[in-house]
Amino acid sequence: TYDIKCAMVLSAFMILIQNPKQMQSAGFLLSFAAIMGIVYINPILMQAFQIKNKLVQTILLSLSIQMISLPIVLSFFYEFSLYSIIINLIIIPLASILVGLAFIAGIAAFLFLPLGMFFAGGVHYILYIIQRICKIGLLLPCNTQVWGKPTRNEIIIYYFVLLLFCCSMSYFIYVRKRVCRFFENTSNYEVLEKLKHKEIPLWDEHIENGICIQDHTNHYKSFIQFKETSISYLPNHFVTRRNIICMSFYKLTYLIPLVFILLSSLVFLPNPVSGLEVTMLDVGQGDGIYIEEESGMNLLLDGGSSQVKELAKYRIVPFLKSKGRIELDYCIITHADEDHISGILELMEMNYPIHHIMLAKLQDPDEAYQRIIETARKAGIPVTYMTQDDLFVCGKLQFRCLHPRENFIPESANANSLVLLANYQQFQMLFTGDVEGNGEDELYQYLCAHRDLAKVDILKVAHHGSKNSTPLKFLQLTNPMYCLISAGKDNRYHHPSIETLERIESMKANVLSTIEGGAITIHTDGKKMRVTTLHP
Repeated sequence: TYDIKCAMVLSAFMILIQNPKQMQSAGFLLSFAAIMGIVYINPILMQAFQIKNKLVQTILLSLSIQMISLPIVLSFFYEFSLYSIIINLIIIPLASILVGLAFIAGIAAFLFLPLGMFFAGGVHYILYIIQRICKIGLLLPCNTQVWGKPTRNEIIIYYFVLLLFCCSMSYFIYVRKRVCRFFENTSNYEVLEKLKHKEIPLWDEHIENGICIQDHTNHYKSFIQFKETSISYLPNHFVTRRNIICMSFYKLTYLIPLVFILLSSLVFLPNPVSGLEVTMLDVGQGDGIYIEEESGMNLLLDGGSSQVKELAKYRIVPFLKSKGRIELDYCIITHADEDHISGILELMEMNYPIHHIMLAKLQDPDEAYQRIIETARKAGIPVTYMTQDDLFVCGKLQFRCLHPRENFIPESANANSLVLLANYQQFQMLFTGDVEGNGEDELYQYLCAHRDLAKVDILKVAHHGSKNSTPLKFLQLTNPMYCLISAGKDNRYHHPSIETLERIESMKANVLSTIEGGAITIHTDGKKMRVTTLHP
């Protein structure tokens, strides 16, 4: 005999025995979560509410799937559709037709290929209709809710609350069935009628057949409605004052799903970071550093790559969504090389909400620099220029511009890179862009003249660790605990260079590269810090 639970377990086993890594894939988890919602949650909702309207039943089916799959959707996509339950009212019936047509197309193609192609055409058009429906849904106001990637603890709490929800609804169904059967007994129903006409005073007890009946309200209609269900007899002493009171207010149980949804919202709503969090994104051969402070301020320091195409679409925006952010307060650009600006230009062209663009104040800006300014102007984003000793404060986080100074004449575009020192209480991090040559010499001289600024906890190594940057004297002056390098695997420049790595190792500093570790995250409260990589 076919059993959907056994079929679910068997199909999962057959998939995982071929590829165990499917356990971590979105498709596998979402598919089986949907089946579990249909098998376990939907029957509870159907029995609890006893809905006979087909449309409402379909809504409950869609709701069951959404309730169990929400953490998985947020874990992989960081957002969900506010109207997904309504959209599924159309898609679920179409999906059923789709599966049937696909099966028929397969059988027909085996017998007669043109016939199979005919049915496959129907599959194609149904898929096209589903796609159009989803695209229309995206246009609805407030459709996309970005909540970010939930933590493991949040997911555990959510499923624990879901379990409590299922248990409470199941208990409600159990009590209702027992009370329902109890009042099918004629003598007990006569007791109910007496209560109805107040022939028995409220809060009095009536003992009959060893069963205690207690009523404290006039909600007799509720009990009469329960007669529709036929179940086994109620055990003695089951209908107590507590249970009758519970059943008197049974309509309140319709609020349980609403309460559950509100609780789940509180669990997954994005929260600002505590302290300061700095993440060096894995953008391949390029730079991209995201900074968020506990006040809620966030910024992107550079954002470009010469290896990854459509960097904003596939790396930057998904990362921001994973943090529950849908806008940037600031974008700071150190210089106008493609591997530092491609993603930011893409963000501006796609009208991503950016409140400010910050650039170095240059004497002779090149064409790429002018392109940034023009793109920002078209997007309506104000541009601010920084020069040496300028301060930029966000909450407890302070940025000081160390380079370039006004009227500085660079040997190359890289020498003109904006260099910023971030200070968060006792924590200091130096962002060097691609500074090299006479720009790095000027930076060294400035730090020698301001020794209180020279010592840093974290150094973002200049120019992706090229051999012509980050000399030993500079490392001795800054004496960093960690050196971070952003570079792409097998890049044509062979970054980071062996010479630079040897200089850093001679200082006994920890070297972390996006090539080996992926994204690198620093979290600090201003006194202590924790450094982690995506791939330990």
